[in-house]
Amino acid sequence: MAALASPADSVIVEKCCARVGFLGNPSDGFHGKTLSFLIDNFAATVTILPSPGPLTIVEEAVFDDLLHVHRHSSLMGYTSGLRLVQATCKVFCQRAIAAAVSESRLRSRGGVLRFHTTIPRMVGLSGSSAIVTATFRALLRLFELTLADLHIAAEALPAVLLGVEQDELGIKAGLQDRVVQAYGGLVFMDFSDPHGHRFEPLDVALLPPLYLLYNTDAGGDSGAVHSTVRQRFDAGDEAVRRGMKEIASLAAAAVECLAQRQFSRLADLIDRNFALRRELYGDEVVGQRNVVAAQRAQQLGFAVKFTGSGGSFLALHRPSVCAADGAEAVRWLDADEESRLRAALAELHFAFERVQPAERPR
Repeated sequence: MAALASPADSVIVEKCCARVGFLGNPSDGFHGKTLSFLIDNFAATVTILPSPGPLTIVEEAVFDDLLHVHRHSSLMGYTSGLRLVQATCKVFCQRAIAAAVSESRLRSRGGVLRFHTTIPRMVGLSGSSAIVTATFRALLRLFELTLADLHIAAEALPAVLLGVEQDELGIKAGLQDRVVQAYGGLVFMDFSDPHGHRFEPLDVALLPPLYLLYNTDAGGDSGAVHSTVRQRFDAGDEAVRRGMKEIASLAAAAVECLAQRQFSRLADLIDRNFALRRELYGDEVVGQRNVVAAQRAQQLGFAVKFTGSGGSFLALHRPSVCAADGAEAVRWLDADEESRLRAALAELHFAFERVQPAERPR
């Protein structure tokens, strides 16, 4: 364990991007499989200016004007992320003390910790786990500790991060978000083995051009969305168990599609994932506005599915061009086409933009 450097070190900045569930969700919470990746479109950022003084936590809330306040409140709601940062600090401290990090070391470094997020709240883009992940990484740097110093194996970090929300704050959540946000990039996750999960990082270059649709009004509570299905699954409901098993199989099939550039089949898998979601949860839970938005996008030539619990969709424009060798190609729409689609979806209070996949950190 290295000695602490001077408190006048450079500013610490940690960013954690939003998560998109590509295929297989929500089977991750039901011993299934998922394929997910991070996007640069939105992120949570934690900045610490180290000093030997007290640790001050500040949530940045600076607005351009009144209209910006309105848009921010519509996207983010009114719940502060402060509790997420505080809970992360508590868990970090507990892990440090359990790993025999001295109290004098933990007292010797403070500063101003600021956090800010651009991830729309409650629309299934893992905004809360991004704040937790970025905070934990920033604290590691502040105290110049490694995961090994805290006796945390790299593959165990997602479970530690999950515990911040699940155990400290009582937030219903799963491992998927924390796995991909800990590993970065594109990750295939297999939760089917009760004796150990398997995580396989993949090259984000495998991804075709994709779009994101998200509700510009504050979304719903993912915990509430999952509640009745969990009860039925635990009770042995055969329809739910069969449905979750099929959803899980879509993730493994998607990995094959990406490797073989089979984008028409991939589009079918995406639509099937959303159809199964509707069958299992019902449209009352999925939400009528979400159903209408999905149907509008499908009418416009897209395959769509929820990125997470609801409120935002991953969209793949179905391939219309094939190369001479029979390989399928997916292209970005031109500016006029995107403008028309953006206007059509805006009528339903959904934004429409290109997905910017985040590379896995080197």
